[in-house]
Amino acid sequence: MTPHKKAGLVPVFLCPGSKPTAYCSHLLYTRYTTPMSKLDQSYGIVPILKRGNEWRVLLIEQISYRGHNDRFWTFPKGHAEAGETPEVAALRELAEETGITTVSLEQKETFVMNYTFVHEGITIQKTVFFYIGYCQSDGVHIASPHEIASLQWCSLEEAAALLSHENSRLLLEEVSEFLRSR
Repeated sequence: MTPHKKAGLVPVFLCPGSKPTAYCSHLLYTRYTTPMSKLDQSYGIVPILKRGNEWRVLLIEQISYRGHNDRFWTFPKGHAEAGETPEVAALRELAEETGITTVSLEQKETFVMNYTFVHEGITIQKTVFFYIGYCQSDGVHIASPHEIASLQWCSLEEAAALLSHENSRLLLEEVSEFLRSR
């Protein structure tokens, strides 16, 4: 990576048809004025468990790519690997992040979360497709300690208070309404 790219600079050609060289006088470096953007998709599960008359939901405290001191509460999710269906990707991510391998997916409804963020100067327009995952037990363990700081089963009300982002709370509200309608 050139020092210019490292500093977030891009070449602007002053003369049409000029090519960048080590001694090019036709080149001016400037900061990005319009960030590049990228579409991204992930798949996740809202893990739930019925205890008596109450639904419980499992949240993960995710470690941000920015480092261990930047954490947020959310639902298990991640990218599909080559050849995976969305459901298989969601189930694999759930197992990798929580150790849960016995779960039944809700087949009647999926939930969608859209959000935008900037990573390394690129605007990411993210869509995450979530499935409700009916868990058989509350046994969990942190299977990816480099990604997950902690796991917590909560009531739906506790989860709404603990979730770090508004879009996650709205998704939980949709899931709660679906569960009440059953």
